[in-house]
Amino acid sequence: IAVLVVQTVLAGLLALFIHNGLTAPVALAALVAVQGCANAVGQPAYASMIPLLVPREDLYPAISLGSVSWNAGRILGPMLAGITTSIWGPAATILGNAVSFVGMALVMLTIRRPLKGGGEVRMRDFRRELVTAAKLMWRSPSLRTMLIAVAVLQATFPTMFSLVPLYSKAVGGGKSFPQVLYTAIGLGAMVAGLSVSALARQFGRSKMLTALLVSGAASMIAASQLHDRVSATIVAFIFGGSAVPAFVLIDRKSTRLNSSHSQQ
Repeated sequence: IAVLVVQTVLAGLLALFIHNGLTAPVALAALVAVQGCANAVGQPAYASMIPLLVPREDLYPAISLGSVSWNAGRILGPMLAGITTSIWGPAATILGNAVSFVGMALVMLTIRRPLKGGGEVRMRDFRRELVTAAKLMWRSPSLRTMLIAVAVLQATFPTMFSLVPLYSKAVGGGKSFPQVLYTAIGLGAMVAGLSVSALARQFGRSKMLTALLVSGAASMIAASQLHDRVSATIVAFIFGGSAVPAFVLIDRKSTRLNSSHSQQ
């Protein structure tokens, strides 16, 4: 809830900046940096709540549902933003985004069951806990592999999301074309996210993850070579169908490994 409050304030400040015509790169970069810190704190908190909200046997479907719902927002968000921006302008659209964080915080307040994990970290022991966790992960081959895989994914695939506006200009798209590309990415993620569970059960997570990584890399290479809007849209769809399900498989494997090590 604290992170959601911070995100509300950040989105509100961004709306205020844009309303007043402030486009200073330093100010915008500072907002993005703090927003990134908030996301870095919030996402693990969200992930850690899932095992406390659903039974163990429903854990993997719950993770998939979370990913699918997140990508549904990626589809509806740009479409809604295009409509509201054309009617009320970008500042009002971002202010609406700020209000959405308040809505999420209110939803959190409706959860009555205690959201408490099995461990406790005292802030004075924070550094020691981090070092202990890092040593455990590095000594465990399975956790070490997952850590490297996550690092590689985070260092490569997310950059494509931030490059979409520049890519849109490179292929001659108009002001609304970035929203088309984001929607294509979201649609690809939705289609693949709904089928990745069944495919992983049939072919195995490792093979599916390898195929998704190869497909995602190929789509990024194709994006660097194709320069028309139709091809760009198709590539965006393929990229969305590769990148997001890859993170879903990583999340599932991480959840299972973490649970196994916790039991040990």
